[in-house]
Amino acid sequence: WAHAIVSSRSNYLNDYSFALTPVLDMLNHDATIKTRAKIDEGQNLLMSTDAVLNSNEEVFISYGDLSNLDTLCDYGFVSSTNPVNTETLPLRTLLLPGQTLQVTIQADGSIDGDTLLTLRKILANAKELEEIEEKTKDKGSNADALAFSRPVSDRNELEVQALVSAFVYEEVDTARNGAKELSLRNRDGNGDDLVMRYLSARADTLQNGLNRIKKNFPDAF
Repeated sequence: WAHAIVSSRSNYLNDYSFALTPVLDMLNHDATIKTRAKIDEGQNLLMSTDAVLNSNEEVFISYGDLSNLDTLCDYGFVSSTNPVNTETLPLRTLLLPGQTLQVTIQADGSIDGDTLLTLRKILANAKELEEIEEKTKDKGSNADALAFSRPVSDRNELEVQALVSAFVYEEVDTARNGAKELSLRNRDGNGDDLVMRYLSARADTLQNGLNRIKKNFPDAF
C-alpha cells in the first residue's frame, strides 16, 4: 500500500529526489494538456499548463505520455480517448525460431519502427538482401539498420503489413470478446468495469492499426 501511494503520487523535478507534494496529487490527468513545472529560488513548486480555463472549470495536468496500461496499473483509471496510448502484442513466426517479437501500435494506428525494421529484414528475399548489401557496403555499421528502417520493396512491405495485420486482427478479437464478457458479468455485479474499459480501449487502438493497414495496403487482406 505504501509503495503504491508513493509511486502513484510522487513527482520528480530537476536535481531533486522524488517527493509527495500536497494538493498536486489532487489534480487529475489529461494527456492533451501540456504541463510545465519548476522549483523557484524560494523552493516553491510552480506549475503551468497551456489550457485556457473559465471560472469554475476543473484544472487538469498531464502526468506524462502514459499508455492506458500505465494509468490502469499506476493510477487506477483508463481513458477511452487517450491520444498517446500504445498497445503491445506478441508476434511469433517460424522465421524467428524461439523468439517473440513485441509489436507496438500507437494510438493513431502506426506501427513502431523497430518491428518494421526486423520484419523487413527477415522477409527480404535473396535479391533484396543482395541489393541492400551492395548499397550499404563500406557505409558504416548502422547502414544496414538504416536501409531496413525504410520500405525495401513493394513486395516486401506488403508481406510485412500482411503478417502484422494477421496478429493484430486476432488481438482485436480477443480484446473485444474479453470486454463483452466483462460487460455481461457487470450486469450481474460480477464483472470488473475498469478492466472492461481497458479492453475496449485496447481493441479500439488495435483497430486503428488495422484500419491504417487496410487504407495503405488493401492487398494485405
